[in-house]
Parts: sequence; structure tokens; C-alpha cells
Amino acid sequence: GTAVVLRASPRAIARRLAPRNYPAQKLRDNIEAEALDYCAIYAGQNYKKTIQVDTTGLSPAQSAARALRRLRTGGSDRVDWSGYFLR
Repeated sequence: GTAVVLRASPRAIARRLAPRNYPAQKLRDNIEAEALDYCAIYAGQNYKKTIQVDTTGLSPAQSAARALRRLRTGGSDRVDWSGYFLR
């Protein structure tokens, strides 16, 4: 099967989750997981194909449209937040 992994910059994750009033540790865990590609790596280990979709700056409707486009074309966004911790 194919896994679609929705990605967003760690800063976008922080902005999206802040209004939900999660505990600080949960917020840090989500930001770190994104910066370290946790979900993408897990999907890659468990599915035949992984498609990454960068949703940074996109609305939910735009994100869904991009994901469907990637599924149709078999393409994947290039996502690399590894420099996040170096800032």
C-alpha cells in the first residue's frame, strides 16, 4: 500500500497547535517528531510507497488537493526540516 504523510514546518506546527492549549511537552514532542521526520520514517518502514505532502502555508482544502495530485502523479514533496535545531 501507499502512505501519505502530511508534513509542515516545525514553526507551522507550533502555530497550529498553540491555540489548542496542549501541555508544553506535547507541543515539543510534535515539533521534534516533525523536525526528525519521525512519521515519514515510520511510514517508509511499514508501507511499500510513501508520499510526503508539505502542507506548510496551505489550507485544509489546499492540502487535500495537493495530496490527491501527488497520489495521481506518484510524486512526493521534498521535505527536510533537519536544520530546524541548528537555528
